[in-house]
Amino acid sequence: MKFKKEIIVGVVATVGVAALIVGFFFLKGQNLWEQNQRFYAVYERAEGVGTGNPVVKNGVQIGVLTKVELYPNDPSRVLVEFDITNDWIKIPRGSIAQLEPGMLGSPVINMLFSE
Repeated sequence: MKFKKEIIVGVVATVGVAALIVGFFFLKGQNLWEQNQRFYAVYERAEGVGTGNPVVKNGVQIGVLTKVELYPNDPSRVLVEFDITNDWIKIPRGSIAQLEPGMLGSPVINMLFSE
């Protein structure tokens, strides 16, 4: 009977750590169990852009920004990494990821598909 309490504490601790990890990724706007299409865009200026900002097409969110950093070959530019979370959306070659101001002041990436 002594081990019963220790097992319960171990199970509760494991569930707590798992919930913490899933919650961390949820707050970052990422899902652990989805396969996403990953794309990159390079901008001259990307003021206000941060991880978790939406990627939209015709006003509907289709993805999320995952990383913003300086471009390695040219530090005067900004490299933005974003994931398209809808698996049925295929980005055609030659499409443009246009940076636009959002509703509440935080910028969004608007996808302009090529024909």
